[in-house]
Amino acid sequence: IDFPTEMTGEIEAIIDDLMVITPSMMERYPGETLTYEIKKIGRDHLYKTVKEYLDLSSDSRRNQLDIFKKTIGNLHEVSNRSRDIVEKNETAEFKTMANFLAGKFS
Repeated sequence: IDFPTEMTGEIEAIIDDLMVITPSMMERYPGETLTYEIKKIGRDHLYKTVKEYLDLSSDSRRNQLDIFKKTIGNLHEVSNRSRDIVEKNETAEFKTMANFLAGKFS
């Protein structure tokens, strides 16, 4: 499988962020929309994005690589920002980030 090596590191970073923030969010803020959106990234969006890319033919992958990189980059940015929000307990940012995620990835 011709999978871009640099993407592996970025996907792993997303998973690392989600592994840190998801349990914390579920424990501390179980009813928050942001908790729901974070769970959706880990459960649905990341898997779907990677699977759809890997299901493409080699030629199609080459053609779709920029879109794939952009989507993974967006997910990484979101997971990283969400991790900052949770670690700094910026509860005022929860609703803003949740609305952003709902609009961007739903």
